[in-house]
Amino acid sequence: MNKQTFILYILIIVMISCGSEKLEESQVEQLLKQANAYPLLVEHRLFCNDTETAKRVHKKGLAELGLVTANLAHTLNDIGKPLISFTEKAKPYLLTTSDTLKSIDVQKVKIGEEQFHEVVQIQYSANRDRALVTYTTTVEDITPFARMLEKTMEGEQVRETSFTRTDRGWEWDKKIVKINRDRKGK
Repeated sequence: MNKQTFILYILIIVMISCGSEKLEESQVEQLLKQANAYPLLVEHRLFCNDTETAKRVHKKGLAELGLVTANLAHTLNDIGKPLISFTEKAKPYLLTTSDTLKSIDVQKVKIGEEQFHEVVQIQYSANRDRALVTYTTTVEDITPFARMLEKTMEGEQVRETSFTRTDRGWEWDKKIVKINRDRKGK
């Protein structure tokens, strides 16, 4: 092997080993968005023929906001009809609901959109071919139907996901784990 060929081999090895070994924070966001992981639609299912749900809708003030009408109990005249119905004002928040769910009087509603916020930490495996990424998200465009949830949608949420380095570069492993705390560790 001549000297020029040897130097070329060394340069190629150095370029391959240094070129894509590190997963950049900007790559994490780009790869997640390319895979349509974010923004993520946050939805909730309302059981429109359930007495407890009708009571919660009243308690949470959705009827007062003019988004729904809700009867707290069935009368003989309305048996078989849903207790909760949606007004014109609620239409922007109503999501496409399957026929199966509609047949049992369930309506999906928009709560907000979960958006990627920032990378908190990237941890690499020993051979640096896998990366565990901890990052935060926020929920934006929160709708009045978020009142139906037990917890608030405000603040940052912590998520984890992983990436694998391949011949084509870093690839997302397509699994997101929700960490049960906000960024401050609560």
